[in-house]
Amino acid sequence: MNLEVDNNNDLMDDSSDSRRRRRRSSNKATDQKSWDLYVYTIAAFINHFAFGITNGLSGPTLVDLKYMLNTTMNLISINLIAGNIGYLSVGLLYKYINRQLTIAIVMSAMAASVALIPYSPNLWTLYLFGYVSGLGSGIWDSGNNVWLVEMWPHNSLSALQFSQFMFGLGSIFAPIIAKPYLTGETNHTLVTPASVTYHALMADTITTTTPAPVPVDRRALLKTPYLIAGILQGFSK
Repeated sequence: MNLEVDNNNDLMDDSSDSRRRRRRSSNKATDQKSWDLYVYTIAAFINHFAFGITNGLSGPTLVDLKYMLNTTMNLISINLIAGNIGYLSVGLLYKYINRQLTIAIVMSAMAASVALIPYSPNLWTLYLFGYVSGLGSGIWDSGNNVWLVEMWPHNSLSALQFSQFMFGLGSIFAPIIAKPYLTGETNHTLVTPASVTYHALMADTITTTTPAPVPVDRRALLKTPYLIAGILQGFSK
């Protein structure tokens, strides 16, 4: 009888030890999952910050890109349309290709295309880079939102809001990064009302044009901000 009691006690002890081991393993797995969750979320926020910088460079540098390629504002603005077309092409890729693989490949291409924009020899090359950049924007924008909702099913609203905050922060930093390297319009025309000058009897207005500026290598200047944006986007993907 005593032997049977001892055996039962041993079995109970073994069962308790087994439950404790399973509980410890479960806790470790939960801790590991939580740690991975925070790391992935922070990485997504950093990438969205870089994404804001990349998108924020287009507007401030548009005039310099126009002079760099010796074209008109109407033609250089088509680059923005090319980016929008790329953005709308996202659904076709996600339908046939794995999400993670798609983001890894297209975001790498986006980082490279952004860094190469100042090297564009003509408008068509610029349009191609704009399309690839827009494609990467659409891929990341949609994929990032889905990932955050999947990682934080009960707190997705806060995660999405902070992600957009990081994008806005990057958009604010973009003009700051670009400003030292911008030239902008250099031929300014000043129109002065004739009523406040002694030429009132001679003409209705007086037009004064500033002297021709010293030639500036806009292409060389634009390489720096676009390279910074490309590197940030590439390393944070």
